[in-house]
Parts: sequence; C-alpha cells; structure tokens
Amino acid sequence: MPHQQWADFDAKEALGRVDPDEVMNTAGLIHTRVVERGRPVDAIHSLRWDAELTEAVRRMAAHDLGRAAQMAWSVRETAWIVTDWSWRDKAIAATEDPKREIFGLDRLSVLAGIGHIHAERGEMAKAVALLDAVLREAENPDALGGGRVGYATYARVPAGASATAADAPGAASQALNLGGAQLRFNLSEYWAGRVRKRFFRTPADIVRAVDVESTSHLDRVVRRFAECVAPQDLARAGTLVGALDDPGERAIGYGILHRIAHGPDRVSHHGPEADAFSQDIDRALGELPRYRWTVNGAGDEEWGAWVYTRPDHRVRFELAVRALGCREKDMTAIAGLPYLALAHQHTLAAWVSSLHATLLIDGQPAIDRCEEKHRRNLTPVGARRRLDPADREKFIRAFQPVQAPDLTDILAQSAAAAAAYHEYRLARSVPGHVSRVADTHIDDPVYGAVVDLVTPAPGAPLSQAFVRRLRELLDKTQLAAAAELLAYAAEIRPDQRHGIKELAAETAACAGDGSATGVEALSALASSPSLGELVDPVQLLHATDRCVLGSPSESWIPGVVTARLFPVLLERAPAVALHRFYEIASTNWGFAAGLLEHAAELLTDALGADAAAALCSAAARGLACTSPEGSAPDVVDGVRLERLIEGRRQP
Repeated sequence: MPHQQWADFDAKEALGRVDPDEVMNTAGLIHTRVVERGRPVDAIHSLRWDAELTEAVRRMAAHDLGRAAQMAWSVRETAWIVTDWSWRDKAIAATEDPKREIFGLDRLSVLAGIGHIHAERGEMAKAVALLDAVLREAENPDALGGGRVGYATYARVPAGASATAADAPGAASQALNLGGAQLRFNLSEYWAGRVRKRFFRTPADIVRAVDVESTSHLDRVVRRFAECVAPQDLARAGTLVGALDDPGERAIGYGILHRIAHGPDRVSHHGPEADAFSQDIDRALGELPRYRWTVNGAGDEEWGAWVYTRPDHRVRFELAVRALGCREKDMTAIAGLPYLALAHQHTLAAWVSSLHATLLIDGQPAIDRCEEKHRRNLTPVGARRRLDPADREKFIRAFQPVQAPDLTDILAQSAAAAAAYHEYRLARSVPGHVSRVADTHIDDPVYGAVVDLVTPAPGAPLSQAFVRRLRELLDKTQLAAAAELLAYAAEIRPDQRHGIKELAAETAACAGDGSATGVEALSALASSPSLGELVDPVQLLHATDRCVLGSPSESWIPGVVTARLFPVLLERAPAVALHRFYEIASTNWGFAAGLLEHAAELLTDALGADAAAALCSAAARGLACTSPEGSAPDVVDGVRLERLIEGRRQP
C-alpha cells in the first residue's frame, strides 16, 4: 500500500536514514502502476488514484522537479477543490521542504506548485514555461473525452471539434464528474431557496438568481456603464460595447443598445441605427465559443433553471429577454431550454402589459393584441401558464432534488404582479379608466402582496390585506422579501410614503438580529431612495462583516450586501466607501469590479460618458507600474483599451 510505504520513508527520514534513490524509485513505480490501470471505473476510483499520484509527485519533487512535473500531467482532476488546501498554510509554515510547497489534489495546482519551486530557486525559464502551460490548460480545460473537471458543470469545446462530439450526452468524462454533479445539485437547491423567500420584479430576474455573485470583471463593468450612457449618447455607448473583448458580453451589450435604438416604446422603430446594432449582435454571436456539459444527464434538454450558468446559454437568454418585439431568432434560440424559454415568455407577457399602459398614458391608441394580452395577464387563468401534464411532469423531475414541483408558477406570478402594477398606472394616469386589478388573484404571499398593494384606487390608503401579508412575511422571517416589497411599494405608491415607512421601520427592527438574512433585508431598505434614512449604511457595512450565516446556502449574502451598499456609501459616506474599495481592490480585483458594477449608474451620473475611459485608464496605469515592460497589455480584464480610447466601434 502506498500509504504504508510513505509512512516507512517518513520514519527513515526522521532518523536520517532515507535513501533519495529509493524514494524516487518508489514514486516512479507508484506512478507507473496507477497509469497502467487505465480509465477509472467511477468517480471514487478517480479521486483515490489521483490522491496516489499527487503524493508520488510530491515525494519525487523533493529530489527531481523535472520528473515530478512529467508525472503530474497524469493527474486526471483539473479543477481546484477548496478542501484540498485546508492544510496549506500550516504545511508551509512548518517546513520549507519542496514537497510541502506542492499542495492540492488537482493537476494544475500541483504543477503550479512545482513552478513556484523553480521560481524560488531562480530557475525562471523553467518556471515560466511550466506556469504558462498551466494557464493554457486552465483556459481550455479537458479536451473532449478526457479527464474530470471537478467542481464544474461545463467545459469549452476546443476549436474545430464537431458539434456532434460537443453535444454528446454520454461522454466518458461526464460519468466521472462527481464534483460537477454536486455543484448542479447545490445550484438548484440554493436557487430554489432564494426564489421562494425573495421578491423579483421580473421573471427574468428569477432565472438570474441561480447565479448570485458579488464578483465581476472589467468588461461587465464597462457594459453596465454603456447601458447607463445609452439613453443620452447611444453612439458613445456603442463605442464602449465595441471595446469588449468577450463576444458574449459584447452581444449582450449590443442587445441592450439595439432595444434602446427602437425608441421609447421599443416596438416599431427598427431603423438604420437599430439595424446596425442587430448586425453587431450577429457578429458577436459568430465569435461566441461553444460549450459542452460535463455532468452526467445534463443535456440541452435540461428542464431546470441552473442551465443559465453555462456561458452560451446565459448569453442567449439575455439576448432573448432584450429582443422584445424584434429579433425573433434570439427568442427562438432558447426554445430547447424549457425553463429559460418559459421565463422569457412570462417576461414578454409583463413587457406587453408595460407597453400597453405606456401607449395609453401617452395618449396613443391601444394595439389590439397588446390590450388582449394585458387583460389575459390580469385574469386568474392568465396569471398562470398552464402546462400539459407531460411537460409539468418533466419540470417536477427537474426540481426534484429540492422538492419544488411548482417553481414554474413563480414565473407566472411575477408576470401577473407586474401586469397588476401596469393596470394601476392606467388607473392613476388615464381619466375614466376602470381598474381590473380585482380580477387578478395570486396565492403566493409575496406576489399576492403586490396585487394587494395596487388594488386600492390611487390616493387611497394601503389595503389591510397588504399590511397583513407584510407582517405575515415578518412572522415567517422572510425578511428579504418584505424589505424588497416595501422598497418597491415606496417607488410605485409615493402617495402612501408614511404608511410604507412605518412598515419599513417594523421590518428594520426585525432584521437587526445580526443574521445574514437580516443584513440582506436592511440593505434593500438602505438602497431605497425613500426608505434609506431608516438604515445607517456604515453600521450596516460593519454588521455585514460579522453577520451569522443560517446555513451554507447563505454564504453569498455578505458579498452581495457589501456590493449593494457601495453606491449608498458613495453618496452618504464617501470616505468609508473609498476606504473599503481600496481594501477590497488590494486583495480581490473581481470583488472590486463587482462594487463598480453595482455603482455604475451613480458613477456615470457623476463622471459622464467618459467614466469607463477614466476607469480603464487608471487600471492600465496600475498594470503598467507592475509590468516588467512598463506597459499594460492590450486587453485588460476583457476590455481592449486602445479601441475604447480611439472610439472604434466594430469588434
């Protein structure tokens, strides 16, 4: 047994009797023995065999780094696993022995460790060659049919691979991806918990909740800046989007500009400017990489929401929900992803209600099809898109891990609640309009509360049904949903600010318990222009640092709350905001980019259309200071600086 052999060597080493040649021979024999076994029969054997290989590599590295690197390429695991690193700091502090510098159970971490040892010895050419190879493999993991991908559910398809091979559901690598299967389960379970206990203003946001992150990239920040600039300067926004190197982010950005180019009602003005952006979308999609699933049973026919996490599916979904009234090919591109397609249909329904209300409020004639669809959205039947029994059974199976057979109804309820609000807009702004909100019935306590909020006539007090539902949410500790509803209520019913503020104060008192869900609820209130005065953002920031998680599924909350608070702090406590940004940017650029993305609207309002150029120039100067060549790379975190500065639109 390898374990016993290494224990014997450790004993000899402690007595000063170890023979380096014997150690190397043993490591080589173990490596040969494992490799000759062939492909592991299952994930458990794969993990066990990799553990034997990585230990042999570590032992070899103490005497021969070159041979250790060659052996390391046989490790099948290619994804970093957090638990493998738990003893890393202790091991390095205890000894500077080379084998202790190599940690992790995956191929890339082991090879990176060997590269670091080369660098410490001054062998820079060997270090650079090895680390460059590691980076190349990390960017294009697991060629088709090879290896595991650890805690990943998809991999990029190499250029030139056939579409048939890329989409094959029975690839050998899928059967071994135990970590990916675990991630898939957790994604679905955590998402289901989030959507049940929170309020989402659009059905599309329900899908996006499957991938909640506080981190970001510079290209996403620039895209958000472009969105904010576009209503005032569409040409400048096009320049910003054209500077994005990632075709997916570029396609989404152009999708937003294409929609804005249609004009205020976004429906009937597909002129030359919109057509130019449409062509930009097509060019970006032509460069979009292809991906494949690496989890057994996760084909494109997957019925769950979690498929949104795959980059190409995310891009297609975001284009579909931005293509309302135009670019039908974007809407049909997600037809093979049933949950995303259903979410798009309900997003479209909510948009039709919005369009119908806007047309009438502006004094324009109604469009018959829009009016009919809006009325259906308000009825009990229209509030729920009925599925045939076979489709409903497939959805139930897709959500079985979380025992959530009715999560599809949340999409319909969000759309129906939005339609009720647009009906309230009509009652408030169109003389003689008779509200049909009373026709809408939603059982869900969160979205039903929206209907109760807009049922009274404009100017009438809050309904007792709404107040009762809010307090029931507090009793059930659904604090985030209550706070988000109140922030929404303050926006759409400013005439009832006093009553809404009283309910918000009750919510803030309940949320001040030091829990993660409590600080999340408080951040929703702090971000509200009307209710923010109830919360001290500086105190909330410190409370977020020490909040108590109720379960692992809440681990995302502190980061997201910090990002949500950043624009609030910039306005109310700028010194604190900038100090926190400096702290985060010094250690975690992705998190710092997330802060900037959340503050995009505030920053573009303050700095104007050139905010993105100012930010990217600062990043370039910082990189130039740390570069041996004294210059920044052409592409900085997904942004082509030269193109942004020169104003070249075409990618």
